[in-house]
Amino acid sequence: WVDVRCINQDNEKERGHQVQQMGNIYSQADQVIFWLGLETLATEVLMDSLKQLQEECIRHAYKDCSGSLAMRQYLWLAVKPILRRQHLDLETLQRKGTELLLERPWFQRVWILQEVANANAAVVCTGNRSVPARIFALTPWLTGVRPKPHCQAVLDIMPGRSRKDSWWSQKRDLYTLLVKFNGSKASDERDMIYALLGISSDARDNDSLRADYTKSTQQVIHDAISFLF
Repeated sequence: WVDVRCINQDNEKERGHQVQQMGNIYSQADQVIFWLGLETLATEVLMDSLKQLQEECIRHAYKDCSGSLAMRQYLWLAVKPILRRQHLDLETLQRKGTELLLERPWFQRVWILQEVANANAAVVCTGNRSVPARIFALTPWLTGVRPKPHCQAVLDIMPGRSRKDSWWSQKRDLYTLLVKFNGSKASDERDMIYALLGISSDARDNDSLRADYTKSTQQVIHDAISFLF
């Protein structure tokens, strides 16, 4: 996202207008790229494992690993002998890779929520490796890592089976989003609310909550509380 260069950040009206367009931009994209940063040995091993899982899913006609839990576990176990030839401590590296990626700042940036939730298809990239988001979302379950609630909520809204089966398909009003993503961070406190409007089921078209950077942080919070209660 290149809004820092393409949008006049000193023009409050322009910023507000462009924020309103972000959801449409991401939802119309053929594919969105989630860049998590550079690789380490552990993340390389993890991403290679997920790539092998993707190939195994395709070979068994499970494009998005949408089979039963038992089938997913079977396919995951099937890729391990191949990788264990190179890494005897495979499981340790897979878990470490998962933990490292879930600790990346990307997961805490509030504005990534719009690109994740609105994406029809996406790939997760680290270094020169990439895997479909629908596969990556399964990572904690596959490696036995328990993510923080905030990270799990981000994984829940990635395109694919995880999104369809999660809370996202049942309830995504503004209050729920504020609770689920209260671990997010933003350089402008107003964005903690504005970044959620485009993905909420009840506030996206509310005039009193439209992104307006001429309002103070206190006024935006007051407007949000008035809407919620």
